[in-house]
Amino acid sequence: MKIRILNNTIRYRLTKSEVTTLGEKGMIEAQTFFTGNSLHYAIEQYSEQQLHVTFKENRITLYMPKQMIDELQNTSQVGFEDTTGPVSILIEKDFVCLDNRAEDQSDNYPNPNMVC
Repeated sequence: MKIRILNNTIRYRLTKSEVTTLGEKGMIEAQTFFTGNSLHYAIEQYSEQQLHVTFKENRITLYMPKQMIDELQNTSQVGFEDTTGPVSILIEKDFVCLDNRAEDQSDNYPNPNMVC
């Protein structure tokens, strides 16, 4: 799971296996370690109808409706966005980059703009 934070916007990008795990378990989590501390970030399924994000005790949690998780996992839906709260949220499938990257992209979704 990748997160990108710019001002009051958080963008999550998920690989194929992360979307599958989220659909099966209702949660995924990752962390970044710093000297003496760590930042945790997670996505959890919940019963409301829109995306919601919190930050408590060094943990960013994105709460995502089950219907959205199901659509992300089982359809060609690329992602979801919510700009109604104090923090704008975007969650989307992570596509293979069109340029050559050093990172492993084997679990990313095929890029629809890629010419084969």
